[in-house]
Amino acid sequence: MKFSLWVAGSRREVTPWVAGADKPARAGVYQRSFPAGPYSRWDAVQWRQDEAEVATAASGTKPSAYQAASWRGLVESPRPQGRSDSTSGIDTRRVCAPFDDAS
Repeated sequence: MKFSLWVAGSRREVTPWVAGADKPARAGVYQRSFPAGPYSRWDAVQWRQDEAEVATAASGTKPSAYQAASWRGLVESPRPQGRSDSTSGIDTRRVCAPFDDAS
């Protein structure tokens, strides 16, 4: 089943939800499930503060209180050297882009 959202003025396909134990391969803002989010920035080490808007989340500096919430990103074109995450089996290098990369 495909899901999509309005992002940066256009309809964009989003990935399925990824387990919180698996972290994004790329830093950026992702949509996160309750009690986190709805948006939070992954800085390649930890999730940053939860915000209502992508732009606000992009500049967040405080750690999120919810480091293990599930998350999802935007579907993008395949990349050559992907990596599968252990729990979800989703190749996040290949299909997941952060929301703040939407253009």
